[in-house]
Amino acid sequence: MWQKDLSRLLIRVSIGIGLCVFPTHAFASVADSTVKDSVSSDSLEVIVSNRTRAIAVLAWPFENVLQPTFNAILYPIKPPLLYVMRNQVIDRGVALITLGDHNQVMLYPTFNLKPGTSSSLGVTYRHRGLLSETGKDNWVNIYSKFINGDWDVRSKYSRSNLFGTTLKSWAAVRVRQDRDAMVSVTGFQNHLFQYADSSWDLRGGISNPLNTHWNWEFSAGVEHKLFSEPEVDVAMLPRSQDSLDVFDYRLRGMYQEFWQYPLAIQFNYNTKDSDHAPTEGSLAAFYLGYVPVSNYWNPLDDGLYNNTLSHNYYVMSAVYQTYFLIGKRQYTLTRAESKANQKYLQGMSLEKTLQLLGPEQLRETLLERKILAIQFRMRQMWDADPGGAPFVGLSELNSNAPLRGYNRSYFDFNVYSLSCEYRWPLVDLVDGVVFNEYGLFGKSWSNPEWSNLRNSWGFGIRVRKPNLFLTRLQIGFHGLQGVNLILTINPEFQS
Repeated sequence: MWQKDLSRLLIRVSIGIGLCVFPTHAFASVADSTVKDSVSSDSLEVIVSNRTRAIAVLAWPFENVLQPTFNAILYPIKPPLLYVMRNQVIDRGVALITLGDHNQVMLYPTFNLKPGTSSSLGVTYRHRGLLSETGKDNWVNIYSKFINGDWDVRSKYSRSNLFGTTLKSWAAVRVRQDRDAMVSVTGFQNHLFQYADSSWDLRGGISNPLNTHWNWEFSAGVEHKLFSEPEVDVAMLPRSQDSLDVFDYRLRGMYQEFWQYPLAIQFNYNTKDSDHAPTEGSLAAFYLGYVPVSNYWNPLDDGLYNNTLSHNYYVMSAVYQTYFLIGKRQYTLTRAESKANQKYLQGMSLEKTLQLLGPEQLRETLLERKILAIQFRMRQMWDADPGGAPFVGLSELNSNAPLRGYNRSYFDFNVYSLSCEYRWPLVDLVDGVVFNEYGLFGKSWSNPEWSNLRNSWGFGIRVRKPNLFLTRLQIGFHGLQGVNLILTINPEFQS
């Protein structure tokens, strides 16, 4: 029996070493082998499986065009990647920010690099098992400081197995001070409204799994919107009686104060095999909300501001994500494979990299763990009374949709976004990414306004563990002029 186990182990080791490759090097001789075993970051075991002819056809342009091209483009990051992996900077960094006897506390800096005054630095504090020794609760606090002195504070506490059941509950609070918030709204797409936002909100929810993959959640909240201290001259903003049926900044709550009380029900379906490094599976979420809104008023202007319209509104949103393994192997690199990649990188020259574009080298550049990630997102808002809902209820299309080639936002009643990403591992924990995405905004999902269609594409890297996203550095383009640099700790797809 032990001889059989030893032989099996030697086969796994041989296959693991034989397929240890950087994205610019692969061995095709074992492409059709099949070994099914678990994989960990410290193990030599891998999963190898055959792929269908349909998947092979789908993978061809990614393997033979996109990947070799962007391997050459990403060549300059070889030295810092080598330094990071040789010195285990990522692993040591995670260990440095992890505290507690049972690694239950994480304290780490956060950052977002955006245009203008939107760039921020901050700190995040995570505490697992704050009130429960079994670790069934989690407390997250995020503080962000913007370069103009504004700030944003968020705190969320969640607990699973509530009262010994499968119920999960959460509560979240957010307070912010933003003196130069901007919004572009329906009817004035060429004009950006600037306003001050000193709002706070408190929300809570309860959820329960229906089965292994399905889950429902009910949430409610109270939000105090404080927009009554404008940083701009209101008299200089456009105002047209002819556009009142579309948008008027007074009727929509701009520079006013009001309360709103969101109520929502959400259903989720999740079969992803990993949160931040999925190789297969899907995620779907459907959200339906109703938001009662108070009257508007402005104590610095003309006191109570009333009108005959109801400010209440409805919201529907949906998100669908799916992941395809278009290679032949599991996505996550093992520790042994990462070391083999480093060795290969050491002898790699720019001339070798450029040779990858030659037809005779294409087959050797196939990496067996390549992921195609697709996300579709939509959101629709309806007024209870046409023209009455506040502008904060409008749907937003921005770089978080994602539409990464743009550094601005579009607001309208309805938005769609479709994003496609091709991901391949560069070295352990670091992925190369190429993406193409589209966004569309308008008044109604039933009547698309194709003149509002936007497109962006780009490439970059993402750094992640299977259950912890660390950072991403990506460049997005739109047309021939628009370029947007993204450096953030937020993942591309957010449900």
